Amino acid sequence: MFSFSTVTHSLKYFQTASSGIPGLPEFVSLGMLDGVQMVYYDSNIRKVIPKQDWMAENEGPEYWERQTQASIGAEQIFKVNIETAKNRFNQTGGVHIAQRMFGCEWDNETAEVSGYYQDSYDGEDFIVFDLKTETWIAPKPQAVITKLKWDNNKASIAQWKNYLTQVCPEWLKKYVDYGRSSLLRTALPSVSLLQKTPSSPVSCHATGFYPDRAMMFWRKDGEELHEDVDRGEILPNHDGTFQMRADLNISSVSPEDWRRYDCVFQLSGVKEDIITKLDQAEIRTNRETSSDVTVFIIAAVVVVSLVLIIIIVIGFVVYKTKKGKSEKSSQQNSDTSSCISDDSAKESDKALMKALPSVSLLQKTPSSPVSCHATGFYPDRAMMFWRKDGEELHEDVDRGEILPNNDGTFQMRADLNISSVSPEDWRRYDCVFQLSGVKEDIITKLDKAEIRTNWGKTGIRGELFGLLC
Repeated sequence: MFSFSTVTHSLKYFQTASSGIPGLPEFVSLGMLDGVQMVYYDSNIRKVIPKQDWMAENEGPEYWERQTQASIGAEQIFKVNIETAKNRFNQTGGVHIAQRMFGCEWDNETAEVSGYYQDSYDGEDFIVFDLKTETWIAPKPQAVITKLKWDNNKASIAQWKNYLTQVCPEWLKKYVDYGRSSLLRTALPSVSLLQKTPSSPVSCHATGFYPDRAMMFWRKDGEELHEDVDRGEILPNHDGTFQMRADLNISSVSPEDWRRYDCVFQLSGVKEDIITKLDQAEIRTNRETSSDVTVFIIAAVVVVSLVLIIIIVIGFVVYKTKKGKSEKSSQQNSDTSSCISDDSAKESDKALMKALPSVSLLQKTPSSPVSCHATGFYPDRAMMFWRKDGEELHEDVDRGEILPNNDGTFQMRADLNISSVSPEDWRRYDCVFQLSGVKEDIITKLDKAEIRTNWGKTGIRGELFGLLC
């Protein structure tokens, strides 16, 4: 049985400098508290701004000016560092990215603190600070010069040790107190069993939970399963909550044994687990019953409280729902009764419905695959794939199944393994979503600035910097 015995808070800063990417700020910096962005700076706006009300309300003008000046200083140093790195790697032009991540964690029950610092270049570790030995580690030969220089700078090492073990944890505690009502909340998820076809794995899907300290697993006779289970990563939702899934391969499970299986969801700070029995009647799935109409088999215990508002635009019906709330078009016919006159009209309207999805790029860590995720589309006759230079990719791509959402729409994903893709080649890739009956494809370029993560894109803090040269 998995349990959360402690709560660990984190304060992380991410700084990113880039060259050769037109249209994007050359330097971006942000701060993350428990995975929530709280401050932001970039080389275009040239000032640190709060991203949470509780930061704006608790810090005054002097704080923001001090942070702004520190970030401006970091920006200048990063410009030098990225040129230094290019020289070390014998590079001239092209797209290059230098990143820095540092911060601390604090266990509010044991009071244990830990700190970390690392620099990366073009997606690979360049130099890392070992807090225990108080030395610098150079994973790349090109970083050895920097390591030797920084190892000899005892004053800088002492500063970093003090910051990571003393200063950072104190600020972390202060910020947690600022955002207590928001950061220390818990939100339980909606848990559903989803399946595309009778032979597909059964996906236990939880969405809407907070914080992201959660676990989900399948059990048989009360014992956790490890075989025939595929656990997905925890991914962010648009509203700041999270989602995750765990797939169970049922190909070798006889119908009479289904009752022996259940899915368990555990959330940090919540004593009671959410347990969902593997029950055919509870599985939400889609089956084609005709060439035109897809119907959903929904568990009888689920009360359908959603009202689908049918919107008439230019002679055909469009509907779009998000999180169970219908969005009305400005061109909606005010006489909705005409849209629900009789059963035959309903079936005709249903066959004409088209809902375009929201498409996002999601990634858990810099080394994880990039997931192209589309949600909210209808009907389920859709395709999604990755391309390179306009050609569809088949290798290094993992396509997920089309799964139903709670509101009657659908979602799907296609994961791209980017481990062998150099940063300068990202622009050659894009994700394509195609919906039956819609002529225009939805094309999403592989762009680091567009990727949503739960580890942070870039970062901020201004007290300490280091030149690589």
